[in-house]
Amino acid sequence: MKRILILLAAIAAPIFAWHGHEVKNENYKAFIDKIEDVKDPSKPSTVKIVLTNLTEKPTKATVKLHKFVDDWKAVGKSAETLELPANGMAETTFEIVSGPFVFNALYPVHALVTFDNGDTLAPVRIFEVKATPAKATADTKTLPKLKTVNMLDNSSLSLVSNIANASCAWVYDKSDDITYKTPGWTGTDTISRAVFNPRNITQTLDGEKLTLPTIDIHPPYMPKGGSSYIYYSIKLPETKPIILDFYTSQRESSTTEPQSDGVTFRVWAAEEGQMLQTVFDEHRNTRYWMPGQADLSHLAGKSIILRLESHPGPENNTSVDTSFWGFPTIVAGKPTTVLEGDAPLPLETIAKSNENPVIIEGNFGLLDAWIAFKYNGKIAAFRGFDINIDDAPLVKKGSPFKFLGMKKEGNKFIHQFQSTEKTFTLTIEKKTAPGFVNAQFHFMADNAFISSIGLGRWNESIETLYYGHGYVLPNPPETYLGFQGHVLSTSHVGFQFKDIAILHAIDYPPYAMNVSPTSKTATLLSKDNCTFTIVAEDTAFNAAIQYRKLMDKKPAPAFKRLAGRFIFDIWGGTVKSIHKNMEEAIRYGLTDSLLSMHNWQRWGYDYRLPDIWPPRETFGSIEEINNLGKLLDQHDIPWGFHDNYIDFYPDADEYSFKNITFHRSGTPRKAWFYRDIQSFQFRPDKIDRFVKRNYDLMTKDVKPSHVFIDVFTSANCFDFYDHEGNYHPMIETRKCWGEAFAYIRNKFGGNAPTTSEAGHDQLIGYLDGSDCQWLPLSDKPGKSISAIKNLETWERVPWAAAVNHDKFALLGVGYSTRYQGGKSRAKHGINSDDYISMEFLSGHNPFVDAGSWGYNAVRKYWLEHDFARSIAARSIVKHEFLDNSISKQRVTWDNGAIVTVNRSANDWTVEGRTLPQYGYIARFPDGEAALLKDENGNLKEYATYKNTAFYNARNAGMASAKNTVLAEPSVTNFVDHGNGKFSYDLNWDVQKAPAYDFTTFIHFMDSKDDSSILFQDDHVETPTSQWKAGKFSISRTVTVPKKVTQNEFVLVSGLYTNEHGRQQLRGTPYKGLAINMGVIKATRKPDGSVDKLTIEPPPPSSDVAITTDNPQETFIDFGPVKTNGTFKVVKENDGFTIIVPPGIIPDFKATFKLDQLLAKATGKLEITAVPIDPEIKPDFKAEQNGKLLNMTINPTTVFSITATIK
Repeated sequence: MKRILILLAAIAAPIFAWHGHEVKNENYKAFIDKIEDVKDPSKPSTVKIVLTNLTEKPTKATVKLHKFVDDWKAVGKSAETLELPANGMAETTFEIVSGPFVFNALYPVHALVTFDNGDTLAPVRIFEVKATPAKATADTKTLPKLKTVNMLDNSSLSLVSNIANASCAWVYDKSDDITYKTPGWTGTDTISRAVFNPRNITQTLDGEKLTLPTIDIHPPYMPKGGSSYIYYSIKLPETKPIILDFYTSQRESSTTEPQSDGVTFRVWAAEEGQMLQTVFDEHRNTRYWMPGQADLSHLAGKSIILRLESHPGPENNTSVDTSFWGFPTIVAGKPTTVLEGDAPLPLETIAKSNENPVIIEGNFGLLDAWIAFKYNGKIAAFRGFDINIDDAPLVKKGSPFKFLGMKKEGNKFIHQFQSTEKTFTLTIEKKTAPGFVNAQFHFMADNAFISSIGLGRWNESIETLYYGHGYVLPNPPETYLGFQGHVLSTSHVGFQFKDIAILHAIDYPPYAMNVSPTSKTATLLSKDNCTFTIVAEDTAFNAAIQYRKLMDKKPAPAFKRLAGRFIFDIWGGTVKSIHKNMEEAIRYGLTDSLLSMHNWQRWGYDYRLPDIWPPRETFGSIEEINNLGKLLDQHDIPWGFHDNYIDFYPDADEYSFKNITFHRSGTPRKAWFYRDIQSFQFRPDKIDRFVKRNYDLMTKDVKPSHVFIDVFTSANCFDFYDHEGNYHPMIETRKCWGEAFAYIRNKFGGNAPTTSEAGHDQLIGYLDGSDCQWLPLSDKPGKSISAIKNLETWERVPWAAAVNHDKFALLGVGYSTRYQGGKSRAKHGINSDDYISMEFLSGHNPFVDAGSWGYNAVRKYWLEHDFARSIAARSIVKHEFLDNSISKQRVTWDNGAIVTVNRSANDWTVEGRTLPQYGYIARFPDGEAALLKDENGNLKEYATYKNTAFYNARNAGMASAKNTVLAEPSVTNFVDHGNGKFSYDLNWDVQKAPAYDFTTFIHFMDSKDDSSILFQDDHVETPTSQWKAGKFSISRTVTVPKKVTQNEFVLVSGLYTNEHGRQQLRGTPYKGLAINMGVIKATRKPDGSVDKLTIEPPPPSSDVAITTDNPQETFIDFGPVKTNGTFKVVKENDGFTIIVPPGIIPDFKATFKLDQLLAKATGKLEITAVPIDPEIKPDFKAEQNGKLLNMTINPTTVFSITATIK
């Protein structure tokens, strides 16, 4: 297809920190000066390049522009040789232009500089095209040519569905100078700030909530008020009456906003070429749906221009004037495709029928049929299917189609329709499977596209909702969630009605789930030709278990190699530090595991993608990687790297808009915004060449046995358009992403586990597993929280595992900060009882991060591994809520394993044993793991399997030297020195000196965005390894940078090294292993500079950074052992060995009951010890007293102790 010049609306963000434009080595520096925004890419733009000689000798250098993107090229010279004096500089300029294939977006200029000594430098400068759009897409002062929408006799037309054919416009008050937008444009006008946004809006009507497709319009308000318009061109039929039906409302003001004084809603209409006349004009000020009508009958048979207007009203006050035009629809005559009211559910007919489900056809065949499922005499029924064809509703108000009839061919229901442009059919094929109540409906459109499809309304509202990795919501509120791995991650959802449960599943990628108790809506939403599956049972979990029988998905080839493994998910660190930590892990037996390394890429994490190889030097050398790989291969530990094919950065090689996805409007799609630079969304059908390139390069140097590709099970398998306007469906994206995993797996030998992020289920069969990002829910938005307005209560449940555990490995239950959702790592993070209880309940692979090296990793492996291995690739056969509580759950597996978990706030006694909050009992063949409370109220943690046992007395004195520093920072003596300068004392209360030297980080965070560091005061003073127990202070002076415009900064502190990561500290926790020390507030002068600074203490919190567990001297009786410490026991024929986990403090004691540990408890024991370090003598005491062996152990010196009967 020939490409013409279409310069699109600007979409890229400003550039702040792109450092690739300045590169240097020890001899030279090359710099590309800033390129001004390009207003006309067909005219030359200047590129200035400056070279600096850092040596004492003069030299020459050749500068060459190369790697031009798309139609860009040099005008005149593209290379030049420069002479550089000793310690001197030289510069040159080039000119570049583009041909017609160009967009308002980001572009690179690459230069290659070759010096006389052979050194090369390759700077790249990113610039932005901000061209005046071509006439076809420009704002105009005359109404652009609109596509005329033809209406059939006795039909209806939704204006929301046809907004792609409309032109939005705005005008300032008391002016005739209307600005018209390109037909199909929606959004916010950058000049007037007028808003035009089609979306679903929920308001009340007659006291009940009602969600309507709506055009959300705000009048212009910059720099003054006026009217917003939407214009349509419509050919009306001869049929009368012709009425425009609609509802209006406004949004509520927030607590900080004034109240709106209302909006004037107007409808204008006239025959094309004639003066527009008002046919509706009313000022309204409501926050509920208010109906309205405009009579267009006098224009029957004519081609008309129709205009909707939102005006701020008589006072021209635009405050909070977001106006809603709810479901504006032209109804001509008596449409044949409009459902007439609510057909009553014929309960008697359904009850007498021998079929299940029972289908009672409506006026439009299956489309408005009652489809009823029966279970134990109870009924759940939905009213047909809610379908849009080519973005227009099919058989409800607003449909532009005429129903021609339906015919049956066996189990196929063939529905015929006519539009003004074509006839088409929609075929629904129904199938059922024997043995349980179910039905599958396969939808296929011929000569049309199913742009949306969902279930019709149910006969009653649901009482409980299930979805995602595992959320249960009793009394769910209005809930609309897009499909993606962090929230709605499953293509099956559960609806519990009063006496019957329904599972609804889709084979095609869903795009959303919509639940509305008020309208009795509960459905997944999808598009294209797809299959719906419905299963009826007494509970949603039982329906999910039955649904497995209907699934045709098979696990990917390396799934069984991945299932059950312990996951080291490592962000940060170097190859050397990872190697050292993995050596320690292997020494402690953590070998049924997998290592995934995330931050290693050539240019840095998420930088210049997809150019990833070779690894950057600061991460490690090829030799070091191969040494690590050799160690892991010896123990059959799969290992590999993080990769990304969703973000294409402008300075990467082979960047081209032929490799980028586009919106239907023709604008390139943005992807991740990182390092202050915007990337663009990688076309799924273009990634294969880059995948093959990268892995050819990688496997020449190293031999990984695992890969992680980011985002592919976090984002939905989206549909997209390419640069030529061709549509690509969601299943194409699924196929392309899936084949990337298959290629890499085969490249690595065919049995290499492949994983991705967050873990939605649409890549099952291609992908072996994924980390599981199981966010908390809340009725309030927040970082790493899925917010659902009016949410009452919720709990985590093993919903995804109930269907997919035997074919897809979910790893852990979330990155620590994502699972925590703003709470502390110690109580809710990756090593907490909260987190571990969910790994047991769900059966997911145990999961640790770089903050878990040492004790925490060993503890989790010893506690969870044997259970995880026993249920790997197996199936859940039963799920129960106990004591009428969603927080007390039990799961039964097909191998007899049973897990009981208490996630309620109160203790719970089960079978004579007390489970604290997040306590659990996991019984499995030959083993048991538990977290209990003993009769004295102390925590008791253990795991047994065959001849091994792990005992943990949860002593408050125990802490990992690698991951925890027993110290608390705070701030005093805060002094404002004026003009943004201030000083403070950083106080440290140290219980025990750190084992390593850490950097102190001081971050001043945006109070409204806890991921945004506004400025820093990181420092190293006295090496932390030299700290002494006690208190000391350090005085610091800081100035607020001028670029910081926020007025509240959260002052947080912590300790970190690149090798060991951030440390757990004492104090009020803040996101990401930091301590909240207060909130600094700024008042400003009229010029915006800082006038005064004050500090407020951190808000009170019930959360703590370090949990207390049991008092330090508490002894826990585990039966064979009584101790205040933690260790693993391995029983042997004539003795036993205890292994002490690394990094714990202080000394602990243990009494071993020999008659419970040994087959023969008589005889003298011979005690031997292995030191933790060959240069350190093991420090322990052992005294045998008959059938008791008493020990005192210094865990910083002992690896293991063996007791053998002589």
